[in-house]
Amino acid sequence: MIDTSQVGGLFTLFLHAPLLAFSFICGIEEISPDTWEQCSGLITQAECKIAELMATATLGKQLVNRISSAATSHRCYLAF
Repeated sequence: MIDTSQVGGLFTLFLHAPLLAFSFICGIEEISPDTWEQCSGLITQAECKIAELMATATLGKQLVNRISSAATSHRCYLAF
C-alpha cells in the first residue's frame, strides 16, 4: 500500500487514483491483478460516462471539444 502522506490529502488521492483511495479507506491491502484490472475498467467507464454527460449538457461547444479531446486521450469515445 502507498504512503498517502507522500501523495497528498485523501481528496487528492481520490482525484488521481480513485481505486487506490477506495482500497485505502476500506482497509483493502491486497487485490488480485485481475480484480484490479476489472475495477479499473469500471472506473474508466464511469469517468467516460461523466465526461459524456458533462459534454452533452448545455455547456457550450468549446467545452464539448475540450472534454471530447481529453476523453479521447483517456480511451473514452464520446458520440455527439
